[in-house]
Amino acid sequence: LLTLNSNFKDAALRIARSEGLLALWRGLSASLALTVPGTVIYFTTLDLLKWHLGYRPLLCKSGEISKNKDWVPPLAAGAARVTAVLCLSPLELARTKMQAEGLNWTAIGRAASLEVGRSGLLSLWRGLPPTLMRDVPFSAIYWFTYDGMRARLLAAKAQAAAFGCVAGAVAGLTTHPFDVLKTHRQVEFAGSLGGVRRTPGTVDSMRLLMTGSSGHSRGGHRALYAGLVPRLLKVVPASAIMVATFELLKNEFSERNSRSALAAMA
Repeated sequence: LLTLNSNFKDAALRIARSEGLLALWRGLSASLALTVPGTVIYFTTLDLLKWHLGYRPLLCKSGEISKNKDWVPPLAAGAARVTAVLCLSPLELARTKMQAEGLNWTAIGRAASLEVGRSGLLSLWRGLPPTLMRDVPFSAIYWFTYDGMRARLLAAKAQAAAFGCVAGAVAGLTTHPFDVLKTHRQVEFAGSLGGVRRTPGTVDSMRLLMTGSSGHSRGGHRALYAGLVPRLLKVVPASAIMVATFELLKNEFSERNSRSALAAMA
């Protein structure tokens, strides 16, 4: 882990020195374009599925833990993530290309047009299998951990951020190899634009990563955890902020709706 952390710092310094400090924020516009609708789709689907599958508030009026179904949060989270990924995979592809090669929206549009003309519309969903392999287990592990901790430790609202950090770390560590694979599959997108070169499939990409034949790593299990530190530095605080904001706003709107309902009945 210390070596990975050192590699991360070295890479960040090299990028800042050669391309400027702002290069570390490359792909920000694509990230925002991806995150905002993705969050709306994801959380709306998640909450609706949890409700329809019978998942109810964690505490009864007596203060005892209600007997909820532990399998509901991971199942609902996995289904919600599949929905969001299918809707937004082309934007994820655009973000990866912006970050990897510094392409702007105009260049991304031209590249996408060429690729669609050559390989069909589904080429914009390149990297979808490893993205699903990363995001579906991540969401399932995250919400199983978060809701499980919150239920069993009788968490107050203020503890949501702490539990979000723990859940994000557990899910991030578990699914990181699929994040590496997804990134390599999408970076290969640009490499195929200049000619008719076929890019390897998901299974072949995993094999090339493990053997070091991809040209991106030394191979072995170490290759599957490349970039672990920067991903955790992103995922852990983001998970805490995300779930704390979600819980805060959900409780606020729920209380407002309750007050409105009582006022209407009065």
